[in-house]
Amino acid sequence: MSSKRAPVKRLLPHVREWLILNEAISLFARNGPDGLIPGLARKLGISQALIFRYFGTKEKLVDRVYEIVCFTRWDPVWEKMIGEESLDLADRLKAFFKSYIAIADDYNWVRISMFLALTDHEMKKRYVRSYVSTLIEKIARAVKSSQGHPKSAPLTDADKEQVWQIHSAIVHYAVRKHIHGSIVTIDRNQYVDLLVDRFMHGIGGRKEKGRRHPPRASVRARRAGPGTQP
Repeated sequence: MSSKRAPVKRLLPHVREWLILNEAISLFARNGPDGLIPGLARKLGISQALIFRYFGTKEKLVDRVYEIVCFTRWDPVWEKMIGEESLDLADRLKAFFKSYIAIADDYNWVRISMFLALTDHEMKKRYVRSYVSTLIEKIARAVKSSQGHPKSAPLTDADKEQVWQIHSAIVHYAVRKHIHGSIVTIDRNQYVDLLVDRFMHGIGGRKEKGRRHPPRASVRARRAGPGTQP
């Protein structure tokens, strides 16, 4: 009795493309770009030639992966949140960073982002230039405005750097969890509250209520003692 090979299951092109992309995201996040095409072929039981038929080159497949994981998850509402001057700056920053960390706190997002940064990938550079840096400047302008500076006031490197620092702390929350494998016990929203409160304190954006400092003359008079002329 002769054995028959099971027929290869034929899929619609868009279904096959999505299966390849979905598995490429998982493999890339775990292992990086090295060996991506052979690994995909083994995992899916298809030929490497079929993968190239859909995506042309490995570089184009990597671009599609990054586009899905990062570019499509960028929310244009974030810029509007930062620019809503009717709200307190601290409230705006907390709302934005809580939304942002919900995207960053993702195994695929943070690992693929870091792998591409290490390989000096052009698409990663474009993402930082076109999206992240633009938002950093918008936040820096909102901070400067909250301190009483006119909107036309130029931004200094220090203005932008202090915002990059809080952004880096947000991303590092995800790095600790999904790259270092550390146990992070603090809730991410609590983490954002902590960072923003410290940030606002650092820029002088949080004032103590109900506390008044006496005039210098009164302080000197008290130190001099009763009956002494200031």
